[in-house]
Amino acid sequence: MDYGSAFIGRAPELELIAARASAARRGAGGVVLISGEPGIGKSRLAERAAARATTAGMRTARARVPQDEGCPPYWVFRQLLGQRLPEQDAQLWGRLWRVDALAQLGRVAEAEAELLVLAPLVDRLRSPGPRWHLWRSQAALALGRGQFSQARQLIMDSLRITASAHENMTTIAGVVLLKLNGLTGRDEWLAPELADFSYSPQLGMAIRAWWHLTHGRPDQARCYYQPAEALAHVPGNRLLVTYSLFAELAAGLGDRQTAARAHQALLPHADLFCCSGAGLTIFDGSVGRYLGITAAATGDLDQAARHLRQAIAANNRAGLAACTALATFDLAQVLARRRRPGDRDEAAALAAVAADQAGRLGMALVSRDARALAGALAGRGGGPLTRREAEIAALVARGLTNRQISSALHISERTAENHVQHILAKLGLRTRTQIALALAPVDPQATP
Repeated sequence: MDYGSAFIGRAPELELIAARASAARRGAGGVVLISGEPGIGKSRLAERAAARATTAGMRTARARVPQDEGCPPYWVFRQLLGQRLPEQDAQLWGRLWRVDALAQLGRVAEAEAELLVLAPLVDRLRSPGPRWHLWRSQAALALGRGQFSQARQLIMDSLRITASAHENMTTIAGVVLLKLNGLTGRDEWLAPELADFSYSPQLGMAIRAWWHLTHGRPDQARCYYQPAEALAHVPGNRLLVTYSLFAELAAGLGDRQTAARAHQALLPHADLFCCSGAGLTIFDGSVGRYLGITAAATGDLDQAARHLRQAIAANNRAGLAACTALATFDLAQVLARRRRPGDRDEAAALAAVAADQAGRLGMALVSRDARALAGALAGRGGGPLTRREAEIAALVARGLTNRQISSALHISERTAENHVQHILAKLGLRTRTQIALALAPVDPQATP
């Protein structure tokens, strides 16, 4: 109810809008829809919410859309941009959104062309914010292409800009640096000033889990793995990068339930590429790769192989060499596990290709692991396993940690760890996951 200047009976709605506005200030934008019959106070509620936001220091704008068919395309957004942004700022964001859209469609060359057009505009604006947006978008594309030296230089340049900027900008640049370190085999965590994830604690937990898993520490990764909390509410603009991250984590940690959830969330977007933000922040290549690894994690190896073949082709067409190497190694692992006629030979060949691709790009961990898998499939191991080693290898293949193995076999955790290292050495492998692949039985349903 509204008596004069008083505003009564809408406290819960105002608090909801205030909470969403607060989330937007932290970088988690969204939409609040106010609906209802004419005359119940929708406009008044929106006006009061806007007034509160203005008082809190936020910028607000208003746009109206006529209820006829003559409304121009995107009219509401054109009004808002025209009200709140100078012409050059509007051009900046228009270009950044176009870059994001083109990258999501896999039209990488066109996205790069947009950034070339954007560069002179950034120079004219003479502000650190636009330059940061340009550099982080260029760094994301360079990462996908495997141009790691260029990506590192752009990230370091962007970090110098963020020294006096919003914490969100600093943390985003830090996450990209961490992804780069993981791809190139640098086991280096972030400097303290870059590792403040207070604006997004769930991102901080997830990226720590990814870092440990990438460097072969699944037990430590599990300490930070919180899929239920992180996936409780995923904004639309972060859906692809969030679920692709948890696809990797779930597959690597043997979490079939979360893998299935990620697969279901990503499946409608199978033809797209994983990226996030106005402009680019993270660019992880074809969604097909993450559909492949989640399908493999849930046991559907045929579907996994189909998705990964599509991902390899899509990443190749887009010129994303690093993403192609990753998907090629994933397919080698799936075929090694499936073991239908011809699978083992193809898996060995693919692993050798992935090792070569990754080695030329400087992807140290992928090159090492792919080379080890190729060697194991070619029979270049270090002798047969003892009875105890075979027993422990079977437990590793089931996903047990060293602590769980020590408890099951009544041995010390250190002894279990030593046995696992001996198994890896004898089989010519590098990771526990590869033990599971190497020991997988031949598919009894295979047809010649």
